[in-house]
Amino acid sequence: MSSEKIVVFNLGCKVNQYECDVICEELTKNGYLTSQELSYADYYVINTCAVTSEAERKSRQCIARCKNLNPNAKILICGCASQKSPEAFIKDGVVYVSGVASKEKIVNFFIENNFNSLLNVTDLPNVYEDLQLTVPHRTRTYVKIQD
Repeated sequence: MSSEKIVVFNLGCKVNQYECDVICEELTKNGYLTSQELSYADYYVINTCAVTSEAERKSRQCIARCKNLNPNAKILICGCASQKSPEAFIKDGVVYVSGVASKEKIVNFFIENNFNSLLNVTDLPNVYEDLQLTVPHRTRTYVKIQD
């Protein structure tokens, strides 16, 4: 079991929430301590939103909040806002930027413990992902129909 803590933080819709639940579940199954509350951590995975300009602003601000919690943390960015404007998220401490696709790769980076491959910031294609949540974390479960 790893002593490293990973915060997976959602700034968006129900689809983003579902994806964050899947990421947390997979990381927990692989021995990581995870949380979806913005608190001190070694790593932050921020799932961004671009539904309004305010949501985009909050997505960018979240990086600064994470850096205030732990200046040495590594930050991974994904989601709609980073798909729309990846350059707006390339900041100190950010080791990975992707869009709405390939979020399962984030889990693989942790499982394989291969953070050297994260140092190149990428913009990934917009494709449907078949992410599967095995245990619902909410009273009403989500059915992912949008991407």
